[in-house]
Amino acid sequence: MTAEQEYRQNAEQIESLIAQLKDELEAHAEKAAKRPRDWSYAGSLGHVREGLTELVEFLSGNER
Repeated sequence: MTAEQEYRQNAEQIESLIAQLKDELEAHAEKAAKRPRDWSYAGSLGHVREGLTELVEFLSGNER
């Protein structure tokens, strides 16, 4: 496999993961709506946000 092929394959898999993340976010929102006083849902999203922030920073080369 060439670097270009590997890059394309990784990019396609990332796009698939992003789509799955969107689906999971919608499902999570539905669960959270049923328990609006449960802080664990907000905490879970905070954890996800932190991880995504790190990934964006890594890919962009920018640090906080």
